Amino acid sequence: MVVRIYMDGIWDLFHYGHMNALKQGKTLFPENTHLIVGCCNDKLTTENKKEPILNETERYESLLHCKWVDEIIENAPWEIDEEFLRVHKIDYVAHDGLPYPGDVYKTIRDIGKFKEINRTENISTSLIIEKCQIIK
Repeated sequence: MVVRIYMDGIWDLFHYGHMNALKQGKTLFPENTHLIVGCCNDKLTTENKKEPILNETERYESLLHCKWVDEIIENAPWEIDEEFLRVHKIDYVAHDGLPYPGDVYKTIRDIGKFKEINRTENISTSLIIEKCQIIK
């Protein structure tokens, strides 16, 4: 039986921390894992976080070339619900356990469909941006 795992994000300045997260999602179950990755568009990202460095097309394209990704959902919603899981036939949602404003994964946790993965330390899009600003 195939297990369908969903992971969402902004995926800006695609880096090894992103790849490590996707690898964890893809390998949550020993065999037959189909990894679906959602990527928010520029408008939604800017409204909820900040304007991305790479535009949505560039971010979608980065994900397409990652060996852990089986399927991409472009224009992914900021917050997912049971209907989204049903429509996309998603068995579990994987993400790190850090608290996010508005607890966007609360519904998924409450229904027992959340699988926590580890965040890669010392790498993030924000840290890369900070390093670039120091170099300037």
